[in-house]
Amino acid sequence: MEKISPQQFWKLYQKIPRELQITLLSEETADSISNICQKNEIKEEMETKIAEYVGYILLGVLPSADFQKVLEKEVKLKKNVAEKISYEIARFIFSPIKDSLATLYSEKGVKSPEKIQKPAVVATPIESSIGSEKLTKEGFETSLETPLPEIKKSSAPETSEKAEKVKEPPKKEAKKPDIYHEPLE
Repeated sequence: MEKISPQQFWKLYQKIPRELQITLLSEETADSISNICQKNEIKEEMETKIAEYVGYILLGVLPSADFQKVLEKEVKLKKNVAEKISYEIARFIFSPIKDSLATLYSEKGVKSPEKIQKPAVVATPIESSIGSEKLTKEGFETSLETPLPEIKKSSAPETSEKAEKVKEPPKKEAKKPDIYHEPLE
């Protein structure tokens, strides 16, 4: 992807909606990018490139749908890292201004993605003595290799009998004056 010159930047900057202008130059955006990059152990020189491409999206030069591919190709990030970073940036930076971005890109004739795509969760099997479990985005998925033992009904009394046998909580004794505190008067 070609870099844009400072003159091109300011021309594009003047044409974008005010909300995008504020986001583009805000310290909060820079902090978000920095935090996301630190969390994903990205080097500073790569962080600068990522911030540059975020700016291109906010200027209307790069569609947000292409962001992950650009991170892989131009910044040389692994696919899973690029996917995580593009998701987090979309969530924390692009999502709050999605209406302004949609307006900008609709004027340019580029359709912006409607939903933020969450990165795929890699299911890792966890072995146990009963079976195997997989962690997925919905939670744990279990497939039993050996069946669980059946629970037999006990000869315990019915629930109505249990209710009668429930102990009442102990009654509180009258409070004795606290000798260690002075009265409030």
